[in-house]
Amino acid sequence: MSAPEAPAPWSLTGHGYIVLLKPPRDHTDHSAWTPAELAGAGPGGPGLLMYVDYRTSGVGPYRELLFMPGRFRHAGKQRWSITRILVSTEESVRAGRQNWGIPKEVAAFEASRTDDGGESIRVIQDGVTLAELEFGPPGLRLPGGGALLPGGLRRMVQFRDGRCFRFTPAAGGPLAWSAVRGLATDGERFPALGPENVLASCAAPDFRMSFPVAEISAAAAT
Repeated sequence: MSAPEAPAPWSLTGHGYIVLLKPPRDHTDHSAWTPAELAGAGPGGPGLLMYVDYRTSGVGPYRELLFMPGRFRHAGKQRWSITRILVSTEESVRAGRQNWGIPKEVAAFEASRTDDGGESIRVIQDGVTLAELEFGPPGLRLPGGGALLPGGLRRMVQFRDGRCFRFTPAAGGPLAWSAVRGLATDGERFPALGPENVLASCAAPDFRMSFPVAEISAAAAT
């Protein structure tokens, strides 16, 4: 296995949006995106959809749309796993796969500010629109501003090429309520999501994040 081009750890900054999703009534809705090693281990609880515009990272600026259907049971703990993720640069694809086993694919991103300070995003792959989102302007600031989540809620696990990657990223910065004013995905090349799936959403207008070196071992089922 060759050494990563942009090895961990990474420090990242940028802005983005976090959407808390209702648990699906039937978890088989997202089974096509779940790695075999996590089959039967969840997901449990609400899921997450995140759009991120990184100003700085280990491979420079890039944009990202990711989906996590919920948390899975693995090695005696509940862990998040990214099951679908699109990014705007090939450098991010390679580094994400090499460092953390994240199944990144490249796509084109179109983003623009609305007249009232919100943001519209369109994600396109091979000429097909996979996702369209619109967020309202940041509103009431949420309390806090240090670590966005305790460590126990940030544990992650990914599988790629017969290897298991376990790591716990950290993030901090202000959060503010931001309404989802539009959400549509194609349902075939990205999990089917719409406004009816949204529980809550917020903006992270100026965050800082760190992705550590992953603990890598031979992959094994839960």
